[in-house]
Order: sequence, then structure tokens, then C-alpha cells
Amino acid sequence: TIVSLIMIYALVVVNVAAFTGGGVIIATLLGVSIQTGVFIIGLASILNVTLGGIRGVGIANLIHMFFKFVSLIIIAGFGWYMLGKNPEAVARIEQHNLFSWAGGVGTSTLISWTFANIGAIFATQYVIQSISSLTSQQEARKASFIASAIIIPAGLVSAYIGIAAYGLFPSINPVQALPIFLTAMPPWMAGISVM
Repeated sequence: TIVSLIMIYALVVVNVAAFTGGGVIIATLLGVSIQTGVFIIGLASILNVTLGGIRGVGIANLIHMFFKFVSLIIIAGFGWYMLGKNPEAVARIEQHNLFSWAGGVGTSTLISWTFANIGAIFATQYVIQSISSLTSQQEARKASFIASAIIIPAGLVSAYIGIAAYGLFPSINPVQALPIFLTAMPPWMAGISVM
């Protein structure tokens, strides 16, 4: 019972974070309030789960994962391009030592975040949904290790986007790091990134 209550709390926090992040992106792209963006994301999620069942949600999560990786790579590439044209932004980042493993948040923090994220993979709703739809214990074990390995490059690319946003747009709220790039990109590139 205690573990179930903790997981309910944890998954509510995860869903609020996911809905808020998606809502901010929807709000930025559609010019609506963040609350309306969160409502749109919530409605889409409810329909996805209701109509697809656990296996459908697992398959949808795999498709989302692929497109999220593509989007992160496109956005990070655009950030790299913008940093190349803005030496002041690079200087701002270097001033705080953010591109250094030892600088910025520190090596111990990076290691602890890495282990926390890998550990969270085994208790995350999305992974559990996908793994529960598999037919054997061997497939489930393999899928768990793949999910753990995937979080590392995703985290590194996401961190790069955040650092680039800090250098290029130092006055924005951190939750706007990803959406700010979507508004700065050419429309066709932003459209591909939010597919």
C-alpha cells in the first residue's frame, strides 16, 4: 500500500510535469494560454489511453520516443548553429563553466542525476506500460536495459539545449528553454520538431 501511494504521488508529479511541458509548447506554438495548452495535452492523453489500451499506449510511447529524439537533435543542432553566430552567448556559457564536466553543476551532481534517471526508468509509467505489453520475461528485461541506456544520450542532448538557451536567452524562465528555440526556428523546422 505504501509503495502504491508513493507511486501514485510520483506518477501524478510526472504527469503534471509532462502536461505542463507539453502545454507550454502548445501555448507557444498556438498563441494560447498555458492552461489551455495543458488542457489540450491532457485531453489528447486521455483519449490515447482510453482508445488504445495498455499495448496501444506502449506502442504510442515507442513512436513518441523516436520523434522526441529526432526533435531533440534538431533543436540541439539549431542551438549549436545559433551559438556559432553569437560569441557573446558562448562567452556567457563559458563564464559559468557550463560546458565543462567538472564545472557547472559538478561531476557528482551529474552522476547522481544519471543514476536517478536510470533508476526511475524501472518505475516510470511509460516504461511499465510498454514492458507490461511484452510477452516474456526475457523481452521485458531487454526492454528495461534498452530504456536505461537511452536516457543517457537524451539527457545529454537535453542538457545541451538548456545550456544553449541560457547563453542565447539569459532572461527567460528555464521552463521556456525548449519553446524559445521553437519560436526562433524557421517555421518548417519548428513544425518537424513538434511532430
